[in-house]
Amino acid sequence: MKMRMKQIVLLALMVSLGSGQTVLSQYAQAKVFTLDGFILEGENLRLSPTSATIEIGGTDQLIPLENVFQVMAKKGLGKKYGKTCGVIALAVGGLSVLTPDNGSDDETQLSEDDEDENDPFSSVVGAVMVSGVSYGIGYVIGLAMDDWQVVYLKRQ
Repeated sequence: MKMRMKQIVLLALMVSLGSGQTVLSQYAQAKVFTLDGFILEGENLRLSPTSATIEIGGTDQLIPLENVFQVMAKKGLGKKYGKTCGVIALAVGGLSVLTPDNGSDDETQLSEDDEDENDPFSSVVGAVMVSGVSYGIGYVIGLAMDDWQVVYLKRQ
């Protein structure tokens, strides 16, 4: 009885794994050119061996590849580059807050204005602000570098 139950569970697992679509690649933006002459533009493209799924107006559209002539896509480098630049700037800012100030050790030379500059809270706020600006710069660079590329072309 126990062996029979294991066989049923194993068979059910194989059927469920075999029926799922395997996603080969994902892209942030896409244009799908159908054989009928339509061009579908959307986001979040997922290509499988038999179909393309694209999000148009918040709804996923499943298009069989037998009806598709060409698919062009963008990788979404803006967000990736923005996150990378922002995290690097935040890390550098965080390290500058944690490292001791190598300025003058003579406390008699410090005025009240100098003490405000050494405030850890203002250093953290500054690091966060620089990180946000760095995210924006990285985002713009990523958008400039992210170009349309053909990711599927039907062979005649």
